[in-house]
Amino acid sequence: MDNKKKMKNIGSMEFWLRDNREIEYNDSIDCTFDLYGTDNEMEEIMSIEKYWCLCRYFAAAMGFSEQTITEWFGSY
Repeated sequence: MDNKKKMKNIGSMEFWLRDNREIEYNDSIDCTFDLYGTDNEMEEIMSIEKYWCLCRYFAAAMGFSEQTITEWFGSY
């Protein structure tokens, strides 16, 4: 019997910013990051390190500079 578990999509992390202002330069943005792993019930779906990285990615997608992101989230 094969004990290797296949990696598959086990969920997603979604970030949304809804800008309801009626202005020309609306800042709405959404990002969805697929999470991959196995069906292991004991395995975390997402580590705090992965969450930290995704928060940084979302901040970059919002247009914050790398300097600002590092200032607020720290460097890796």
